Amino acid sequence: MRNRAFLTVAIAVTALAMSACSSEPEISPEEQDAKFTEALESNGFETESAQGLTKVGRLVCDNLGHGRTHQEIAVAIGAGGSGTYSATDVASIMMAAEAAYCPE
Repeated sequence: MRNRAFLTVAIAVTALAMSACSSEPEISPEEQDAKFTEALESNGFETESAQGLTKVGRLVCDNLGHGRTHQEIAVAIGAGGSGTYSATDVASIMMAAEAAYCPE
C-alpha cells in the first residue's frame, strides 16, 4: 500500500513538473536577438555593431554547451589578444549572450 501511495505521489509530482516546463512560452530567435542587442546597446554598443554580433552571441552558448570555458571563449572573441574588443566589451557580449541565448 505504501509503495502504491509513493508511486502515485511520484507520478503526480512528475506530471506537475512537466506541465510547468511546457507552460513557459518559447522565445523566438528574433526575440532572442532583440534581447541580446538591447543588452549590448545598454552597455554602449552601437545598434549596427550589436546586431552584427548575434552570431557571436549564439556561438558563446554553443561553445559553453560543448564544454569550453568562459576564458577560452573570451580569448576567442578577442579579449586575450589584439582583437577588436576590449575585455569589458567581451564581458558584455558574453553576459548578454548567456542571458539571451543559453537555455537555463
